Amino acid sequence: MIPSASLRRARVPRQSRLLTVATLLVALGLALGLAGCGGPSQAASPLSVAAVNGHPISVSDYSQMLAFNKAENSQLGTFDWQSPSGRSNAAQAEQSTMDFLTGLELKRELLSANHGENAFAADLNKDRAILTDNIQRVENDPTQRKANAALLATLTDRVQFLLAEDQATEETLIKVLPIQTVHLRDIVVQDKGKAQQLLSQVQKGADFGKLADQTNPNNQTPGGEYGTVWHGQLPQEFKTPLFDSKHPKYSIVPYQGQYIVIEVTNEKSQKLATLKDPQRESTLLRRWLTEYRADTRANHIAIEQSIIIPQAPAR
Repeated sequence: MIPSASLRRARVPRQSRLLTVATLLVALGLALGLAGCGGPSQAASPLSVAAVNGHPISVSDYSQMLAFNKAENSQLGTFDWQSPSGRSNAAQAEQSTMDFLTGLELKRELLSANHGENAFAADLNKDRAILTDNIQRVENDPTQRKANAALLATLTDRVQFLLAEDQATEETLIKVLPIQTVHLRDIVVQDKGKAQQLLSQVQKGADFGKLADQTNPNNQTPGGEYGTVWHGQLPQEFKTPLFDSKHPKYSIVPYQGQYIVIEVTNEKSQKLATLKDPQRESTLLRRWLTEYRADTRANHIAIEQSIIIPQAPAR
């Protein structure tokens, strides 16, 4: 068994931008969703702060999302560059805004490449309608409106649309994006020599399941069964031995002071919606997107920033 609870299909709450808004306002009864007004036609300025594969990110979008980001994180304190803490907070807000917008553009491109436009339209309409109702509910309550005045002031039509679009692209990608998977079995040992011995045995035809049961008799899953692993699910140490185009069927992965003999079979691409578990689908999609964006060379991703965001100073 791979020795980390975080590897065992951890069920992590959705951390989308829409849910961040919901978290901030949950005590006031504002749930997930976005207002129905505002859309792509309102992405104004031709000036850009960045480009993703040649597609520009407008200054207008950046400025509005930055204001929202600062209001959303007002508990951090000042964003004034005249103080050390303010400079750190401001730099973090600026980078977060840039990451959000460039990430959204990448998701748009993936959506188009996988012909998800029709499903996306339905998801977008749904997400926009939900928050329309809930924002209206907050605004109709004087106490809630006053408590959330600063945040509500930044929820311009365009910000609302971008947040809804980000949520809807993820929902649609879960339905249409094929992600590589493999079937994994593992044997965990403490000694490198023992791992090499086991590897030699299975390479010569020994039964992997029987060796797993003999070596790890207390394993909760017989035969060393780990099950289906999705690209991006496990830590970086497992990426090459599981998903490299030339990976062997059997190999050893050093991980957290232990040695894991693995067997990789049944390689195929699947859509996350087949899991029938929205929480897990969302978690795995975000992990996959993080790896996809990080591997710019293999995935032919070019992100060029027209403005340079200074690093947050050390506190």
